[in-house]
Amino acid sequence: MIAGGTLEEEIERAKAKRQEGFEAFKVKVGSNSPEYDLKRCIMIRKALGSSAFISADANEGFTVPDKQLNLQNRLKMLELIFLNSLSLLTMLI
Repeated sequence: MIAGGTLEEEIERAKAKRQEGFEAFKVKVGSNSPEYDLKRCIMIRKALGSSAFISADANEGFTVPDKQLNLQNRLKMLELIFLNSLSLLTMLI
């Protein structure tokens, strides 16, 4: 799970795990603004490369469905494997 700390710390931890051989990553979203979560996902995708499997996990973090759907649509361009929320599991391949 990529969560906690500054964006730079999250990226460094993710890159370290990638070097250890990890190929799949889950980014915690929904605790911040959708704009900041989108920025985090963009930066993490850039740092890990296109071959990494990345999912975004809201885990009940969205209280307004419109925010969830807006972020979901914006995350599609990052080729995440799915956006996971209590009420939503959408394949984005």
